[in-house]
Amino acid sequence: MKRERADRQTDPATDPPADGAEPLLAPFPYLGGKRAVAAQVWAAALGDPAHYIEPFAGSLAVLLQRPPSTRAKAETVNDASGMIVNIWRSIKHDPEGVLRATLGPVHEADYHARHRESVARREYSAERLRLDPRWHDAELAGWDVWGLSIQIGADWMRERPLGARPRSDARGAGITRFSEAEARLVLQALARRLARVDTLCGDWLRCCSSKSALRGPILDLKSGSVGVFLDPPYTPSALKGRECLYGAETTLAADVRAWCLEWGATSWLRVVLAGVEGEHDALIEAGWRVERWAAGGSFAQGGFSNTSGKRERRKEALWLSPHCLAPVNDAQAALFP
Repeated sequence: MKRERADRQTDPATDPPADGAEPLLAPFPYLGGKRAVAAQVWAAALGDPAHYIEPFAGSLAVLLQRPPSTRAKAETVNDASGMIVNIWRSIKHDPEGVLRATLGPVHEADYHARHRESVARREYSAERLRLDPRWHDAELAGWDVWGLSIQIGADWMRERPLGARPRSDARGAGITRFSEAEARLVLQALARRLARVDTLCGDWLRCCSSKSALRGPILDLKSGSVGVFLDPPYTPSALKGRECLYGAETTLAADVRAWCLEWGATSWLRVVLAGVEGEHDALIEAGWRVERWAAGGSFAQGGFSNTSGKRERRKEALWLSPHCLAPVNDAQAALFP
C-alpha cells in the first residue's frame, strides 16, 4: 500500500508543535491513556486520514499527537462523560477561565468539596452540553483538571466519596507540574489545536454507526481515508481480578468488537482498536493484525506526569484493521515497543 508523504507543513491553528517541541498532551493524568503508542498509531496504521474519529476521547492522547498535515481534514471526538467533554470544551473556548480555577495550593478540604460538586453536576453538565453548543463551565473544568492532577489512584473519576488525601508530590502531575505562566501556554496551545475539532457528548456509536457518520464532511471518499481510533473500557474479565478502571463494569468492549467485525473490511476505513492482550483476538480471523506492547505501570499515561512507571506493566495490544497502512520496511514494522 502506498505510503503517504512525510514532508508536510504545519498549520499553526490546528496542528501539533514542530519536531523538537514539547508534544501536546492533556493537562491531567488519565488512567488507560495511549500516549505511549500514539505516535506509532499514526505512523504504522492510520497515516493521514481525511476524517479522523475518536469515539472514546478521554485524554485525547492520539489526536494530540497527530503529525502535521497540509491537507484539508476533519476531526471528530466524543466522550459519554460530561466531565471530560466540559473540560475540553472549556479549554477550547475559555482557557484562561480554566487556568484560574486550577491555581492555588493543594488543599484537602477543597479537594473533597470540589469532588462532591463535580459528581453532583456531571449529569447536569452532560445535558447542558448536549442542549447548548455554547455552554461550558470553565470553573468546573478547572476544578476537574486540578482534581485529576492531584488524585491518588483514579478516585476523581468515580462517583463515590474520595477515600484518600490528595497527593503531595513536590514534582506534581498534570497541571500542577507547571508555573502559572507555563500552564497558560499549555492551555492556550490546546485551545488552538482544538479550534476546528468537532466534539460530541454521548454514545460512541453516534460517531460511526453509518457511512454518513463515518464520512462526516467528506463528500468524495476517493479524496482520502477515514481513520478511527477506538479505546473502550476494558472487558472486566480481561482485568483478571483488578477493579474496573472506570469505576463500573461495562460490556462496551464487546459491542465495539462487534462493530469492528462489521466495518473492518471497508476499503476506505482504517481502524485501530486498543485493549488488553488477547481481548480482541477474534478479529485476527477477519484479517486484522495485532501489535502487542507493555503499558507503563503508571495510571498517568494520558497526560503530563512525573510518575516513575515502576509498577507492574500491563500487557496491552492494538488490533489494526485490514486496510490500515502496511509496514514497508523492518524499521516501520518495529515501531511498536
